[in-house]
Amino acid sequence: MSSSPPVRIYAKPGDLVKDMSDDKIGLVLSNPEPWNSTNADAKVYLIQWPSVSYPIEMDDSALQNGWVVVVSRADVPTV
Repeated sequence: MSSSPPVRIYAKPGDLVKDMSDDKIGLVLSNPEPWNSTNADAKVYLIQWPSVSYPIEMDDSALQNGWVVVVSRADVPTV
């Protein structure tokens, strides 16, 4: 019996995410970008949290492990 690969969770600019440890809501500012040149699988997002005056890098594993969840999706215009 083969198992299907895990479903990846993605966020995009304009989405709102919630930190499950403190219930803070953050704004996603970037698409996932490679964290460094040695590990292309490691991705980070830029997130603006209300308690910090500058964007913070958030590792994609926070979304994949459920530590941060997407609570609102930004509308994407269709052309």
